[in-house]
Amino acid sequence: MLLVPTFLAPSTIHGIGLFATTPIVAGSRVWQLDAAFDCAVDEAALAGLDVVAQLQVQHYAYVDPMRRTRILCADDARFFNHADDANCRDAPGSSGTVTVAVRDIAAGEELTWDYGEQWGPDAGS
Repeated sequence: MLLVPTFLAPSTIHGIGLFATTPIVAGSRVWQLDAAFDCAVDEAALAGLDVVAQLQVQHYAYVDPMRRTRILCADDARFFNHADDANCRDAPGSSGTVTVAVRDIAAGEELTWDYGEQWGPDAGS
C-alpha cells in the first residue's frame, strides 16, 4: 500500500508513471505490503486464473522472493517504472517488503524502482 501521496501521469520512461505529489525525504517509507490490501498470487492460484487475468498479474505484479509469490498491488504502486538509478528500493521489513526513498524526491518527480534488484538483470521492463 502506498504510504505517500502520488498521482499518475505520462512517463518519459514507459507509458504511465507514478509521481510524487509532495516532496519525499530520503529514507521515508514509500510503500509497504499490506496483506489486507495487496494480493499475493502463488503459482497455483495464477494457473487457476483465465488467460486474460494471468496476463494482468504477470504484467503488474512483482515477484516477492521472500514469499516465493507474486504481489499484485491494489493501488497505483503497480505503476513504478524501472530505472537503473532508481530513487526507491526495497528493504526487508517486519511485516513484509518495504519500499523506501533512497534520496530526496521532489514533488512532481517520477518514483522509480530497479526491477533487476527483484527479478535479476534479465527481467524485462
